[in-house]
Amino acid sequence: MNKAFSEGDNNADGRDPDPEDGAQQANLEEIEEVLLKLWLWTAFEDLSEPIPTKRVFAVRFASAENALKFKKVFDEAPKKDSSSITNHVEVKSQLDLLRLERERIDRQITMLEQRGGDGAR
Repeated sequence: MNKAFSEGDNNADGRDPDPEDGAQQANLEEIEEVLLKLWLWTAFEDLSEPIPTKRVFAVRFASAENALKFKKVFDEAPKKDSSSITNHVEVKSQLDLLRLERERIDRQITMLEQRGGDGAR
């Protein structure tokens, strides 16, 4: 056994650190960085059709800061047009769904970190 491992660098369960754990941690950090720059939403494609088709749209920003700027403008838009209260409720509903999806993704990231990230700490 390598001397460094025998001096306390083992995982909590006594296993030697896996070099892949660090790679997994790096991948998770990259995924999280991408998610901070990504917006997803759904909308009906054509409301004039008898059965509108629901579509998923996505936009990826160059930076998390740009994504936050977009969110701020997006959230302020319905407030400027009081005639779109119904639209605002629909947008808020969609944002709530996006928030739930983001929380689900965050839980998955946490689960992956707990499963494979013990040796990277």
